[in-house]
Amino acid sequence: GSLCRSLMRDKFEGTDLVRYNGYVSMGIMLAPLLAPLIGGYLNLHFGWQSMYLFLLVVGLLITLVMVFRFRETLPPECRHAQPMLPAYQHVLHNSAFCRQLGMLMAAFAGVILYEAVFGVLVSQQSQLTSTEISLLFVLPLPLYFAGAMLASIKAASWSIHRLQWISTVALLLGASIVLVSAFEPVLSVAGLVLGGSFYFAGAGILFPVATSRAVAPFPQHSGTAGALLGGSSNLGGGVFLLVQGALPQMNQSVLGGLLLAFAGLVAWLLIPRSDALPEPGG
Repeated sequence: GSLCRSLMRDKFEGTDLVRYNGYVSMGIMLAPLLAPLIGGYLNLHFGWQSMYLFLLVVGLLITLVMVFRFRETLPPECRHAQPMLPAYQHVLHNSAFCRQLGMLMAAFAGVILYEAVFGVLVSQQSQLTSTEISLLFVLPLPLYFAGAMLASIKAASWSIHRLQWISTVALLLGASIVLVSAFEPVLSVAGLVLGGSFYFAGAGILFPVATSRAVAPFPQHSGTAGALLGGSSNLGGGVFLLVQGALPQMNQSVLGGLLLAFAGLVAWLLIPRSDALPEPGG
């Protein structure tokens, strides 16, 4: 998760960086879609132990690719030896990086929360089968791919600031639909799917754009910046899920309220600060 962000910064700049980070984001979100399908097939036909064999084979293939095909991507002129702690301090002292990191953590927390509770909420509110619930679960994912593709295509003609505001509006709209539909039982499941689709579309735009904007100022610290982005997003999301598990109840209105809070935090972090420099072309 850290390397894929750092490698893109090493190889690309400007609009190319946003475009290729969009492709990486689509790959990252494709895994949760394919994993249950592959795992279910293996479990059904070969037993649950086969999943560990599958992971071993995948791990070996990745190792072979890294050993025989992977090469250093950071140009020699950009290499800069520095102890780890000062490098982290250098990156974290950049206020723009911290704002982008905050946006990524907030949006990512909403995505994993939605994925964690969707199946439980739908099963409580409907008589759908597990197969039908699984189909509803994957419906928002194409919207994520569409958002990431939009960011990749429009990176050359739209400013990063514009793309981030579009993503924020989608996040706010999706969270609002989830929250409002919770009070209408007939529309609750439809609102959960529709709201999740808008939220995922906003996340699809935000992830590659915010990642690119965060790592862009650090040509000599791309590894450090990528490690902070990947590690902090996953750690923050995991800690939030741990806290969420301690809540006395989880229903659609609580989910909608939390998603709205996450989207509101993204919007607040996106508001320009008085000491921020204007973005060229913004």
